[in-house]
Amino acid sequence: MQGLHLTADLTDCRCDNAWLTDAPRLLDQCVQHVIGAGLQPVNQLAHAFPASAQGPGGVTATVLLAESHLCVHTWPEQAGERYVFLRHFVQLRIASRFVICFYRLNIS
Repeated sequence: MQGLHLTADLTDCRCDNAWLTDAPRLLDQCVQHVIGAGLQPVNQLAHAFPASAQGPGGVTATVLLAESHLCVHTWPEQAGERYVFLRHFVQLRIASRFVICFYRLNIS
C-alpha cells in the first residue's frame, strides 16, 4: 500500500492553553475534524500527563481511523515553546481528505 505520512512540528503555539492541556477537548476536536473531512473514526484515546516542576502536563490524543490514524502530542511545558507535534498517515487514494483534516486542526 502506498501512503502519505504528514507531520508538523509547531512551536510557540499561541492558542488557548486548554488546547495543549485538556485531553477531552483536544480529542473531541480531532474526532470532529476527522469526520468533517469524510474519514471514519473507529476508536479514540486521549491521555493527559501530570503537571511537573516545568509546568502543566501535555496531552496525547489519538484517533484510529478505518483509513489509518491521527495523533496529536502537546508539550506546553517546553521552556516557553508550547510545542505541538501532529502526525497523520493515510492511503494515497484518500490523501486529500487527510490534508483537509490536517489543515482544519491548526491549533497554532
